[in-house]
Amino acid sequence: MRILVLAIVLAVFGGLANNPELTFFKKTRTEMQQDPQYPAYHYLVPEHNSGDPNGLCYWQGNWHLFYQYRALNTPGLAVSPDLIHWQALPLSLWPTVGKQCFSGSALVEDDRVLVIYHATAAGNQIVKANDPLLLDWKYIGKNPGQEATIGYSPKDSNGYKTYSVWYPCMFKDGDMYYSVVGGSMYYTPAGNVMGPRPNLGSHLRRAT
Repeated sequence: MRILVLAIVLAVFGGLANNPELTFFKKTRTEMQQDPQYPAYHYLVPEHNSGDPNGLCYWQGNWHLFYQYRALNTPGLAVSPDLIHWQALPLSLWPTVGKQCFSGSALVEDDRVLVIYHATAAGNQIVKANDPLLLDWKYIGKNPGQEATIGYSPKDSNGYKTYSVWYPCMFKDGDMYYSVVGGSMYYTPAGNVMGPRPNLGSHLRRAT
């Protein structure tokens, strides 16, 4: 019954029955299924190879999976009522800064889902959505072009970037949001590593 309900939601919400991306995904998946090594149980991306799976969360009666869609280096999305039967969704999350969307995590609240991800060459960005299929993402920030970003360090007087941030995880404690992010090393203007950071590890940041 839940699979039938999901099929109805997909057909009605957003007019996805004839979505050109989903039609393309169905075609490529049919072609890949001719491979005798094609997985019969685990979820497989519609084409190309996949990157990290991210942001698995439960929202409004379904499981939502994000993964690196390596063909375009942006998040792919899939939805499932039971973690067994999966339906690919159209690509809907694109960076407003940086070049590509890489790994991140999701945080489910009562009225919305937050996703934090790494925007390459820029830092970590946060988006929110509250529609049933998590396709209508909005960036958190006052104005377009001023979206909230946990960015790289500014360059020092010698032009050195002392650290960068990537692969974030977000959680909430009370009224405070926290983000644990990966660290990197000192870099010269040419991008060469100068040496290990004194505190090469995760960083904890917080915001209301």
